Amino acid sequence: MFRDTSGVTATKPIDKLCEGKPVTMQDIDAVYHKKTEASKEELWEACNGVVGEHHVYLLQTIRTNTRDIETLIEELNQKIKKALSPCENALERLREITGLSRETVEDLIAEIGSDMDVFPTEQHLCSGVGVSPGNNESAGKKKADEPRMEISRPNQH
Repeated sequence: MFRDTSGVTATKPIDKLCEGKPVTMQDIDAVYHKKTEASKEELWEACNGVVGEHHVYLLQTIRTNTRDIETLIEELNQKIKKALSPCENALERLREITGLSRETVEDLIAEIGSDMDVFPTEQHLCSGVGVSPGNNESAGKKKADEPRMEISRPNQH
């Protein structure tokens, strides 16, 4: 009945089930919103069906796993923020570009590298990341674009 078991609509009723408490219609009313696909009655029935000890164990395991993943994501976000702190000036300048999200700007810096001094001009940077226009025509014949980096593939037999 719940599309996202980590959302508010699902979390509170699932937590009650994990505590061994019944989910009431008032509990459903407290978390229900218009975007919920199921009706209030369907949610109530789903929460008050056969929920045995094994189901509660599985719900608790899923809830623990979700919390662990959320903690890991937060730790990774902090490490990314720390790693990007020397590039704050470049991040600020890139954030001024309309249409670039924070994540996109961080990805750009991660791809380019933190030592942007290796690129004396913006043209060098564009060339280095492979976005410079090229002259791939000679004597009226177009040359195929070559990959900028060689991709190593495992031996196939």
